[in-house]
Amino acid sequence: QRDAVEWMEQLGPEGFPERACVVTSLPDWSELKKGQKVSLKHYLDWFQKAVQFIFHCCQQGTLVIFLQTDIMTGGQWIDKAALICKEADAAGQILLWHKITFDPDAVEMPRRGASADYS
Repeated sequence: QRDAVEWMEQLGPEGFPERACVVTSLPDWSELKKGQKVSLKHYLDWFQKAVQFIFHCCQQGTLVIFLQTDIMTGGQWIDKAALICKEADAAGQILLWHKITFDPDAVEMPRRGASADYS
């Protein structure tokens, strides 16, 4: 096993192979800060740079799927999909599909019914 960023760095200027697809889930802040002092700002900077790098490695026609959860910390909601869309737009990429699921345990909120909801 090796770190995906290290692997992508070794791809060279061509990036991912032709006709490649990327399916990834970048680590959550809760995973990175275990045993380390990683601030939210440092995590968000790292997250955005990793997303930029993934898009940089994509050739024309490469499909990328991100599986991410949002963060709720100190009353602040961090929308990772919005961060990814911002970087996609900056890289000249387009959004083809976006799905939201609700996991009340991940955001420490009680479920209010049988389906996803917003407040």
